[in-house]
Amino acid sequence: MNFCRGVCGRGLFFVFLLLLLLGVNGCGKPQQMARGGVGRYGGSFRLAELGELRSLDPVRIGDTASHLVGTQLYNGLVDFNDAMEIVPAIAASWEVSADGLRYRFHLRAGVCFSDDACFANGKGRTVTAQDFKYSLERVCDPRSLSTGWWLFDGKVAGANAYRAGLSAGHAITGVEGFQVLDDQTFDITLTRPFAPFLHLLTMSYAWVVPREAVEKYGPDFFKHPVGTGPFVLASWEPGLHTLLKRNPHYFEKDADGQTLPYLDAVQIRFLRERAMVFLEFEKGNFEAGGIPPEFWPRVMTAQKTLKPEYAKKYHLRIGPALDVHYIGFMMTQSPLGKNLKLRQAFNYAVDKQGIIDQVQNGRGLAAKGIYPPGIPGYQSGLTGYPFNLAKAKALLAEAGYPAGKGLPEFELQLNASGGSNEEVAAAIQANLAAAGIRIKLKLISWPQHLDAVDRGVPALFRMGWIGDYPDPENFLALLISKNHSPQGPNSTRYSNPQVDALYEQALAEPELKKRLIYYQQAENLVLADAPWLFLSHSESYRLEQPYVQNLPMNPLGRLSFKEVYFNR
Repeated sequence: MNFCRGVCGRGLFFVFLLLLLLGVNGCGKPQQMARGGVGRYGGSFRLAELGELRSLDPVRIGDTASHLVGTQLYNGLVDFNDAMEIVPAIAASWEVSADGLRYRFHLRAGVCFSDDACFANGKGRTVTAQDFKYSLERVCDPRSLSTGWWLFDGKVAGANAYRAGLSAGHAITGVEGFQVLDDQTFDITLTRPFAPFLHLLTMSYAWVVPREAVEKYGPDFFKHPVGTGPFVLASWEPGLHTLLKRNPHYFEKDADGQTLPYLDAVQIRFLRERAMVFLEFEKGNFEAGGIPPEFWPRVMTAQKTLKPEYAKKYHLRIGPALDVHYIGFMMTQSPLGKNLKLRQAFNYAVDKQGIIDQVQNGRGLAAKGIYPPGIPGYQSGLTGYPFNLAKAKALLAEAGYPAGKGLPEFELQLNASGGSNEEVAAAIQANLAAAGIRIKLKLISWPQHLDAVDRGVPALFRMGWIGDYPDPENFLALLISKNHSPQGPNSTRYSNPQVDALYEQALAEPELKKRLIYYQQAENLVLADAPWLFLSHSESYRLEQPYVQNLPMNPLGRLSFKEVYFNR
């Protein structure tokens, strides 16, 4: 998932009245909240996001800011728990055929879409298998402009024929591999085995939406989301704030059988500066927040623990992150995309670990390859491109630009994030200058950045990827030929037939140990081709107000507020 940390905000100036929910079971009728017992109900969770919402239409959600909000609004067939295990969501159970080609899902009874004007009398209706067929076919429909087509491309029976037929203007009835057996049973048939297929179905692109909403709101559906999640959208002012309120019809319950979610609301402000987020957190205006590098010495000890004055006030959560940060070389442009020695010179010229230590307070690990630590297939013995200024200069000369002579000044495009991106980019700029490579920085908003990269405009651009699921395939997919942007996540337009072939061999191999060998061989080839300036993998540090309970922390960075509550 492409990501950034970033932007906006006036959500805290809203006063949200607590919902007094009565009712009985059934769509359109609120469930009763048990306000006694554990006493977990009520309250509004306030947080900031250093990013901007791009879309709340699942077929277009591919960035973290949109995913953060979308996770609260939608559900799919399956999901991950915090241990990164596949668990039921709207599908109560499923079976996979012996040949690995057919997945049969049995839906929960009584799951409802949230109330919305698109439905008769404004009351949400029950989700059926037909809704999943419709939703997944939207991902395959070129008219939806989905960025998730790569999920089903070449994998689901009939998906490519469906897409081609619609592109040619033919009347196509549907995707052969998406079959409705009855209201509660949905089949997906693959063209060939794809080992992590269930993992794909946890992604935002596979969330279910009602046809009525898409047809009513048309091109504006992206800002009128209708889903089955624990919250519903109350307001969204682009670049400023989003307010979510409790969905009284949410289907999940806690371990004690009480209805979820506990919270009445979630308020998200979009801010441009990390320092402002931290200072607002210290004032008690946010329930959770990160620790910006400029505040790190004030808050943390050399042993990465809270200093006593902060330990008395807050809780610290630390966890690994399944991500990779990189500078992408647009492989369709000269000279960077056509000159291997030049790309390698870039890599050796940058002191990745030095930047982590000096700019990012040691929070992270230099990236030596594609895969982050903790994921199956991670090669701890890789050397990658360690900092070597002399080698960078030698490669620059071999590339035809001794001491940088004749080399144009490059423009590194990146999204403004309130400091982190800019500080890292400035350090990279200084490192490259020492080798004879001149770059200037171009800061733009996150949506503008993504749009420009999707169109193949910048020759050099900052990008990152948070794993959608804990399988090497999800990271190698960033470098597969058929996944070129904007249809897929291959932002650099890198192509190597050998890498593509190894990727396909891995997907057809059911035994994990054998699959990992293919993934590792592909990673080695990618490293040799250097389509990226490999930067880093993250560690997550989060401060929480002492009354916050059950806020998830997992390697994928997914936040769901359905079981969060306040213990004051």
